[in-house]
Amino acid sequence: MLIRLVYASHASFSVGNDRIDPRLGRILTQSRNNNSRREIGGVLYLGDGFFLQCLEGEAAAVDGLYQRICEDSRHHNQVILSRIAIEKRLFSNWSMKYIPAEKSVRSFLQARGYQAFNPFELKATDIEQLVQFFHELQVSGNDAGADDEKETAVKQPAVQQPFWRRWLARLTG
Repeated sequence: MLIRLVYASHASFSVGNDRIDPRLGRILTQSRNNNSRREIGGVLYLGDGFFLQCLEGEAAAVDGLYQRICEDSRHHNQVILSRIAIEKRLFSNWSMKYIPAEKSVRSFLQARGYQAFNPFELKATDIEQLVQFFHELQVSGNDAGADDEKETAVKQPAVQQPFWRRWLARLTG
């Protein structure tokens, strides 16, 4: 049976707006390697110190992965927000996609009355709509961070991107 499991947790490290923490990079690298072998797909968003992750795959594989996630010291207070049976995956092309589109997600949340990103406060319908929003980013072929990057490019002179941005672009590519 295929399932979609969405959970939230608190990051055990802080992430500044101008850099990516190496621990997040390791999470993405490990997830991509392990998830493709287990035929698990999904998406990960990190904002305001919270993780929101959607995992899709066979129930035994996804449930087993979630148990390992609960033992991972890089985040804590993991709570399953949704676990449903599905007929078709939304994220079959992503072993683990990172969504860096903070401004897009904030706009999405503000349109629904939320002032900040706290996945523990989201209503069940908003969780499902947010997962669909992430899926639409995939289907449209738009880079999730494109709007943020365009705004940055307008405000800053053209210079070579810092190493971490080039590295992040390869990870989220």
